[in-house]
Amino acid sequence: MTIPSNASATPSATANGSTSSSPSALPSSLPLLSPRPPTIPSTGTQRVLIVGGGPAGIVTLRNLRVEERSHGGTAGLDAVLYERRESIGGVWYLDEGTLALERERGYNDTTWPLLPSKGSSGGNRGSAPLFPSPAYKQLVGNVLPRFLTFSGEEWPELEGGEPFPTLEETWRYVNRVADPLTPYVRVRREVKEVWELPALPLSNTDTDEEGLPITGGWLVHTHGHSTSPPTSLWEHFAALSLCPSWTTHPAYPPIPGLATALALAPGKVHHAKWYRSVDPWWASKRVVVVGNGVSSNDIVSHLVARRKEEWGERPGWEEGEEPVYKAIRHEGDSMFPCLEDERIREVPFITRVCVKRAEGDADVQLDLELATGERLEGVDHLILGTGYQPGVFDWVHTLARPATHQDVAALDAKGIALQPDGWHIDAPRLAEAGGVASLAEEGDGLQSLWVPLTAPPSHPSDDSSSHIEEKGPKPHPHTLSSLSNESIDHAHPRRVPHLHSHCLLARNPTLSFNGLIASVVPFVLADLVSLYTRLVWESRPSPGSATTDSPLLSRASFNKRRADELSRFSYLEDQKLHAPPPRPLHLLNAPRDAPTISSIPVAHLPKSFHCLGGQVEYDLQVRLRANLLERKPWLGEVVGLSAQEWGEEREVVRRGMYDVKRGWLVERERRARVARGSKGGSTVNGRDAWENGE
Repeated sequence: MTIPSNASATPSATANGSTSSSPSALPSSLPLLSPRPPTIPSTGTQRVLIVGGGPAGIVTLRNLRVEERSHGGTAGLDAVLYERRESIGGVWYLDEGTLALERERGYNDTTWPLLPSKGSSGGNRGSAPLFPSPAYKQLVGNVLPRFLTFSGEEWPELEGGEPFPTLEETWRYVNRVADPLTPYVRVRREVKEVWELPALPLSNTDTDEEGLPITGGWLVHTHGHSTSPPTSLWEHFAALSLCPSWTTHPAYPPIPGLATALALAPGKVHHAKWYRSVDPWWASKRVVVVGNGVSSNDIVSHLVARRKEEWGERPGWEEGEEPVYKAIRHEGDSMFPCLEDERIREVPFITRVCVKRAEGDADVQLDLELATGERLEGVDHLILGTGYQPGVFDWVHTLARPATHQDVAALDAKGIALQPDGWHIDAPRLAEAGGVASLAEEGDGLQSLWVPLTAPPSHPSDDSSSHIEEKGPKPHPHTLSSLSNESIDHAHPRRVPHLHSHCLLARNPTLSFNGLIASVVPFVLADLVSLYTRLVWESRPSPGSATTDSPLLSRASFNKRRADELSRFSYLEDQKLHAPPPRPLHLLNAPRDAPTISSIPVAHLPKSFHCLGGQVEYDLQVRLRANLLERKPWLGEVVGLSAQEWGEEREVVRRGMYDVKRGWLVERERRARVARGSKGGSTVNGRDAWENGE
């Protein structure tokens, strides 16, 4: 299966319904890839689907559709984007209706997505599920606009001359890029499952044992939430670019007792995914925040700022005020600056969470055991800023074996018919057969044809009652249903298998991923990955083709190189180990020169396969850009890709921007203190952070 370029383009429709021809070239001082991509006629099944309308999905849609024939390239691909929310923007889109519904119901870690009820808040959206963004209004980035720039799309000046954009400013930038792409975006369209289809045509022999080539496009099952009940749709696409947010699945640390606490005390344990403001927590006596990254630092700082506003500049220790506790495994990373404050107390990492209930008391008490043996009793709120699980694609089903004629006949019986011009989906017939669930039924052999691309998301294990002191209340069945028995294993970080350069399925490169990499400059990398994906698709690779650009051939060397990088990291850390046991359990794997928290050294966590950063990420960007410019030299004239912007100075500025963020925080705090005089208040880690968490 190859992905054809369209032979011609039709005039694009303007806002008033008239048509216009392709725009003329813009001045060379600000060349753009395409200010308004032309409308391209549909080519039936020869279409590309982009899943996810965040920054990665938007730039992928733009880069796949852009017209390049004036430069000697090809016409754009027939690409469309599906977004499950009511608007694009990804995590940067924070809509008021969903915020109101969250405030009305409380922030519940076990409810996803939100289902509006009649008469509830949430805007005029009927019963369509809502997928809240994990962002918050006070969010201010730690990446300079230069490194949040899509090629050809410069940032405007930030409000007040600030160096870092706010949540709203970033959302406006993404929307500006997305605006001309609106005709190709379908919102409220949730992709439920994806199935790789066997290739066509059939082998020249008629034996059932004869396998087929291993690329035949993709069956996509979606729910259209513009109707109630949602409309189930089945479609066939030639290629997919998966750009969903990896913030869907929060990561919970493997702390004994945590799963029990989530089940028995859901009002006391929260993941930062559900943080919107400090309103529910700031006045509580004992609040513990876990983590030392962006969200954790922001939450701690916002809590302190609100308390200063309400209780005065100096802590009221004599009135019983307590500090905000910050439980951490490592000292702060320079990438995530946070100002020190006497209202913040750092404590060692948590080794156990205990839930107990006094006799006759309906409420439960939350106690935390720390690595030092210290015990924090009566914790009002435990907030987990422990990140997310990227790379969860258990809803993507890839071929596990070569398909046979019997498989094709079984698919035909379900309404998935192989015809001379490709696969055709008979939706009513497929629905009558039981939908995509019928593809896994026993009896016709199809259940062995596919395998999920990854494991499902991990959750804290439902640990035993040994972590419950006395007998607590029975967990609500709905709460337990959202927890699996699978424990998180930090020694084996999740990765999507069989990928070339973190972005293409090597065996079948018609499946691509964008936004999978946990990146320090995600906009730049998403831009490069989508341009590179188009480059590979335009080369029309066949399975196993032995070309120098073959993702199949280069994937093995890529994976080995990445594995060597991770092994080298672990080796260097392991060289720091203390030798002589016996030692306390939490010290056994502690590096000799590792940071200590309250004199407790902590062991390193292995780096995730798809978590790059630093020199490794920069090297990948340089390689992708070099491949692009070798085959499309005109891209070297585009803003964001020019040689002047990719000199040695680039990484110097990128590494130094975290010091800029710290300096910005210090200066903002200084100016705020001058402005407040003796009135108190704070702007720690955010613009005007004292304004009621809003």
